[in-house]
Amino acid sequence: MTPAITSPISQQQVHQWHSAFLQLNKARLECTRSLMTSRQQIVLDVLPLLLHLNHQQLPGFIDHQVPCGIAHYNASAQQLQSLQSIARGVQPPRGFSNRQITGLYLMGSVGSLAQARSSDLDVWLCYDESLDNGQLSALGKKCELIERWAESQNVELHFFLMNLSDFRRGQSQSAQGEDCGSTQHLLLLDEFYRSALWLAGCQPRWWIIPNEEERNAEAFWQGLVHHHRVHADHWLDFGAIPSIPPAEFVGAGLWQLNKGLSDPYKSLLKLLLTRHYASQYPRIRPLCWDLKDQVHQGLVDVESNDAYLLMLTRLTAQLQSEGSDVRIQLARRAFYYKARLPMSELSSAQQNSWRTGVMRKLCAGWGWSEHDFYELDQRPQWSPVRIARERNALISEMLSSYRFLAGFSQKYAPRLHISKGDLQVL
Repeated sequence: MTPAITSPISQQQVHQWHSAFLQLNKARLECTRSLMTSRQQIVLDVLPLLLHLNHQQLPGFIDHQVPCGIAHYNASAQQLQSLQSIARGVQPPRGFSNRQITGLYLMGSVGSLAQARSSDLDVWLCYDESLDNGQLSALGKKCELIERWAESQNVELHFFLMNLSDFRRGQSQSAQGEDCGSTQHLLLLDEFYRSALWLAGCQPRWWIIPNEEERNAEAFWQGLVHHHRVHADHWLDFGAIPSIPPAEFVGAGLWQLNKGLSDPYKSLLKLLLTRHYASQYPRIRPLCWDLKDQVHQGLVDVESNDAYLLMLTRLTAQLQSEGSDVRIQLARRAFYYKARLPMSELSSAQQNSWRTGVMRKLCAGWGWSEHDFYELDQRPQWSPVRIARERNALISEMLSSYRFLAGFSQKYAPRLHISKGDLQVL
């Protein structure tokens, strides 16, 4: 006998959580656009339309057989206006029924303190899994043409075609922007949930599943569907994050050590987060849970939910518990350089930006002065002694993290499952 599906949360509660997600998403998109030039804004605005339609006047057009049509998509007035600026007279047809693209999302630093005008746009494109290989190849070629057009508009754009069934099975090569492979699937999903922006199509169902139900996500979702709390075809399942397996932060830690050769400050933050997760094992609390808790409580302002500020807050608490003020200052410098906002050399446009206001308040809380800003912004002119001191601090922290993770991997070695191919890359 099949057990009865228990009654889930109320329709009003689902509506409140959904509305909060939409408010935060809208605010983040507005922040994203505020840091873009007018040409870059047009690229962002028309992205969904370029994939929704096959039209010979639009960038990326190959033929009318290429998969197109975004589920539940209706262009905004701003998007239609931007469309006219690149293809006058083109309008989405009424009653357009193609739904071969299920969702479109921006991934990365956009909409956060770490966004700069040079930030690239990484787009996750989720497609109907009934598409055959020929259709997928055509869709991929169309995306390449759109990337080239975006480059002509001074936008670095990258599409990643997502098969969500593969992705949920842990085959994260479906989104192998940096060939993350088997080493960091759920870490990648954790980053997606705390930083991704919904552009069009279906929304992640993760947002209407409370954290306490992560380990029971499928059953909870089926309860919502059974009791008609949601329209199932309006949501996508990227997977739950009940925890993070130890193999992931060992592999990801090694990966960040490798990446640190070219961008040590950015890698340091992610390495510290990886080490923090390992220190919590087996009771790991993913950082995206902090975000969802805040949004579910109605806190939807951009600053409180900034993905990088959430990371820094968690890392600072960890380092304070370890009694290391020197390491805290190093993490703060890494955050400052990641933000790429030189406070002593701000342009007129940067002076009044929301990022500058947040950074000033943050640094004031740290006790940093204008002199500190000047010293940090003069890094290219630092003396050899200052350079050596900073280099040694970075190397020391990275080696310390490596030793921690190496010890962790030895302790839990029987449980680790990192592919041979990933180990060779690392």
